Amino acid sequence: MATACVVAVTGWTAAGYERLVAVPHAADTARVAYALDLVDRFDDTPAHKAYVEL
Repeated sequence: MATACVVAVTGWTAAGYERLVAVPHAADTARVAYALDLVDRFDDTPAHKAYVEL
């Protein structure tokens, strides 16, 4: 019985960590990577040069 409780608590802990820490961190990393990609694409365009000249 105690072993089953330890296994259950371990599973709930791993799931909670994934839900509260790992997944949000991965989502934040993806957002940052996407934003940096947009900046890299926009950086050398005529629109960016016009914005800088304003």
